[in-house]
Amino acid sequence: MRGSWDLVGLYFGGGTQKAEWACRSFEDEMRELYEAGGCDFEVLSCSANLMETEQVFLERQQELPWRTLPYGDPRPSTLAKLFGIEDAVEPVLVFL
Repeated sequence: MRGSWDLVGLYFGGGTQKAEWACRSFEDEMRELYEAGGCDFEVLSCSANLMETEQVFLERQQELPWRTLPYGDPRPSTLAKLFGIEDAVEPVLVFL
């Protein structure tokens, strides 16, 4: 993580191919803000997209400036259920 932050945003991308465009658009805007130092929080990507292959996941991870939970990690699904967003098709950012 970039520094010592009091606030962490858990980023959940949509879990379907249909939501891909929304995720890309959201990530592009958030990446610009993040890289410009305009975020006073750290981001952790929690991908639970089961339709994504490991290769696609790793390629996508290389594009993102923030940390990502590993491919196949069960925590994104558990966290999505905890926050009541397991059926979300749009990107969601949950702050802790």
